Amino acid sequence: MSVKLRAILRNPIVITVPLIATAWFGWNTYLHMFNQPSHAQHNLLANSDFEEVYSKGIPSGWSTKATKQVDFVFSPASGYAGGKALSVTLTGDQDGSLDIMSPVASVDSGKVYLYKGYYKSAIPFSLLVKHYYKDGGSSLQLVRQYSSSEDWTTNSTAFKAGGRTSKIQLVYRVAAKGTLWLDKTYLDQRNDNLTLVDEPVLHRPNLINNNELSGEGNGPPAGWSTFSSGNNEAQFTAVRESNVPYLRTRITAYQDGDAEWNHAPIAVEPGQYMQFSVEYRSDAPVRVTTEYALDDRKRLFVKLMDLPPASEWTRVQAFAEAPARAVEATMNVVLEQNGTLETGNYVVRDFTRQGQRQFKRPLVSIAFDDAWASSYHTTSRIMDYLGYKTTYYFSPDSIGEPSFLNDGHLNQLIKSGNQLASSGNERIDLTTLNARQLERHLRLAQNYFMMEFGNQNIDFAPWYGHYDHEVQWLASKYYRSSLSAEEGTNTKQNLDVYNLKTLYVDRNMTLQRFQAALDDAARKNGWVILVYHRVQDGPVSDGAVSSKAFADQMELVNKNDITVKTVEDALSEVLAE
Repeated sequence: MSVKLRAILRNPIVITVPLIATAWFGWNTYLHMFNQPSHAQHNLLANSDFEEVYSKGIPSGWSTKATKQVDFVFSPASGYAGGKALSVTLTGDQDGSLDIMSPVASVDSGKVYLYKGYYKSAIPFSLLVKHYYKDGGSSLQLVRQYSSSEDWTTNSTAFKAGGRTSKIQLVYRVAAKGTLWLDKTYLDQRNDNLTLVDEPVLHRPNLINNNELSGEGNGPPAGWSTFSSGNNEAQFTAVRESNVPYLRTRITAYQDGDAEWNHAPIAVEPGQYMQFSVEYRSDAPVRVTTEYALDDRKRLFVKLMDLPPASEWTRVQAFAEAPARAVEATMNVVLEQNGTLETGNYVVRDFTRQGQRQFKRPLVSIAFDDAWASSYHTTSRIMDYLGYKTTYYFSPDSIGEPSFLNDGHLNQLIKSGNQLASSGNERIDLTTLNARQLERHLRLAQNYFMMEFGNQNIDFAPWYGHYDHEVQWLASKYYRSSLSAEEGTNTKQNLDVYNLKTLYVDRNMTLQRFQAALDDAARKNGWVILVYHRVQDGPVSDGAVSSKAFADQMELVNKNDITVKTVEDALSEVLAE
């Protein structure tokens, strides 16, 4: 291909909306620019732009609910694309949590809905959806936990309204000192049906005995027991309120240790894949774990998630995969400080896929999600020495720009057996684009890789890990795979090629956490994808990893003797099994 044609292909003015214009108008165009059937004409959320506020700064139609005493302040702030944004600051160290609840919106049963909202945050937070049912009941469900972000980006969820659901409400939960900014929230009925929408749980038997918590007298329910350790005063109570049973754990005089209710152990086999869900209410943080009994009488504890305090009953779910030599499993919700925890409706369902339960061997892939030349210069000698091949995800608009890879670098990477893959057409947060812009963006990037390198099966990673249901869904039309920012190990049981789990490595990565990821891959014969944004020495603002830290991490990979393959080659291997 001629140099002139390459330049035309890479010219953002020719191939797509300019980066600055897209960043400025991204959300407005998402809402207004294209009159397309995939987007409703009207936002279903009232006062979604936070222009109307009450006297205390709370937006009109929005409300709050807190556990314990939570000190917070609402105040107006400059929005992402003009206008006002909502700023909520938790002041002082918090013991509880604050729920920020949107107006309630009516939905139609069986229809698919997409929710998006801009945010930036100095603290982690959770996004939840509350379903209101036609019979007057309701349920609050955790969607996703988000980490802090210095730059504006989006949070989102997509769902199909169930037959009982008549209304929904979006809920943000914060539980730490700091500030969360929200802007331009949007709920839209989708007529094109997102194929990656979370579907209702299939009807599979509950593996937990006595989920109903039935029993006689004042003792624990049949088959249930309690456990506490350390220096604290733990109290356990089986409660029945309005004919609804649940379990209460209370800790006072805490110094160390923990307390938990235990269901009867579930018989499991290595590689068995289970979904655990539970409802909880707590005025203190809690931890969800799986305890495995192994055939050599040893025990293995695996953390599934950490949860903030919850002022009302909240349903959460997580997947657990039994390690080698596992014979029994217990799912626990653990209290580790002074406070009261209530849990109920424990459910474990078997989602094990038929056939071989694990890949034949553990694998590691090493990827870079941006085209920084410093990463190439800093890591190439180490990679060549170890014989490791890497995957470079990049966008065409960056090639040849100062500080980024050029054509000579790309040719050398290909010659050395490395993989080139797509991160879209520009270095931009793809979640800020509307469906038509996003599809054009992904298609143009696909055309570039096909024309420039002859690639037919192209792998994809959204720039800087920004993704949502819509990005994943449209990526499935143009690419063979897509990375997510969901941390974890890809296994035979959980493999989803358009939601590949990753470990994003930044300057805060410890060798202990890095080793734990390798250990997890070895235990499960899994595939861990290590993603670096940038490797460079000296002061940088994007969490770049130093050359020494990178060398130490690669030394750990080498010592663990796990096969290293590009994303392309690793994916080809696991899909062939």
